[in-house]
Amino acid sequence: MSGYILGILISFLFIKINKKLFIHKMQFLFYKLFNKKTIYELIMLLYIVIISIIISLICIKVNSITSKSNILLIKNFNFYNFFTIFILLNFSSIEKLTLKSNNENCHKFISLISRSLVLGFMAPLLYIGILNNLMALIICFILSMNIKKTKYIKYIYNFLCILPSLITSIFLMFILILTKKINQLNFKNMFFKNLLIDPLINVEIIMITLQGTFLVIDYKEVSSCKLIKYGTNKNIEKNDLYWLLTKSYIVCIISFIFFLIIK
Repeated sequence: MSGYILGILISFLFIKINKKLFIHKMQFLFYKLFNKKTIYELIMLLYIVIISIIISLICIKVNSITSKSNILLIKNFNFYNFFTIFILLNFSSIEKLTLKSNNENCHKFISLISRSLVLGFMAPLLYIGILNNLMALIICFILSMNIKKTKYIKYIYNFLCILPSLITSIFLMFILILTKKINQLNFKNMFFKNLLIDPLINVEIIMITLQGTFLVIDYKEVSSCKLIKYGTNKNIEKNDLYWLLTKSYIVCIISFIFFLIIK
């Protein structure tokens, strides 16, 4: 467990490091090399599985070496747990981006906060907790991909997002209850459809309800032209984003406590 805790702390310290750069660079390269999307997607999935197995084997080898150490702290330290959670967590980096935001583009940062909370924190903890480090690496590498130009990977992506998005939504709704804003929450009968279209939409809707601002979502996959407005007309300020980040960190703390319990 010490490996996981230290991995989280170190991950929050090194927010400027793009820890999944080798995934993003290879995704771009594979897409350029293979014109047929099906082949590209299969190659990309195979690459993710191979790189995850290589990382796991290296970490297991390092663990076997450190277990022979005469120093107790090193001997009992699980490098595999440390490295897995360090490379997968990617929530604190949004603070740097939020500091550079302005009133004109603040709304996109609500989507960024939602994505980072679900994919950069909740999903790694969840899949490490209920599965194992190797499966968590594979799943979270898939979730970190840019899936705008893909077809089948998007279905896998949405499926893998459902559970962490649901858990995040439950924690956020708990905060809505505490802030007495739960009666303002309205998914407009799109909650379950959102789970199929993009599970992160539900998290964004709860976020804008918490913040008291508005969000317009274009449901292109439901209708060729269907815009739905959520929330109220309120200009969002930078201080509002800091307030929202604070609530997001509360969700991180709650989810980490649950992670410790299930592990």
